[in-house]
Amino acid sequence: MVEKLRAGASVADVGCGLGASTVIMAQSFARSTFAGFDIHERSVDGPRKAAARAGVDQRARFAVATAKDLPGQGYDLVCLFDALHDMGDPVGRTYYGLSTVICTPGSLAQEVGPALGAQAGERQLAMVLREAGFTHVRRATETPFNIILEARP
Repeated sequence: MVEKLRAGASVADVGCGLGASTVIMAQSFARSTFAGFDIHERSVDGPRKAAARAGVDQRARFAVATAKDLPGQGYDLVCLFDALHDMGDPVGRTYYGLSTVICTPGSLAQEVGPALGAQAGERQLAMVLREAGFTHVRRATETPFNIILEARP
């Protein structure tokens, strides 16, 4: 994937929040284009300004959208950084207490499926991803706070 990003890929960053991940990727891969999506309007205004300050606003755009109604198609890569467990119908290791008071209510405020919140461990997320049609799910890496799963059709 890194070679594809270096050559020029189309990337969606779902649940981009304040856009840090989208801007960092755009700074790192000058030939690729990035679309950051979040359900929160204020979370989309800030990243637009951050992308402009970083000089990547021509390749990093932001819009309000849910994961369920993701605009566009044919993305080479779809990323969800620290967002999957917050989603009402989600397709880690973290501070479980904080996740219980932030992530689970955030999930329940949406069109709800499992609302995993703090329970979104690797096994549960892999089950959700397989139900969504991904046949290959593996742990790509991890940080002290997150697990990084790779899912392919």
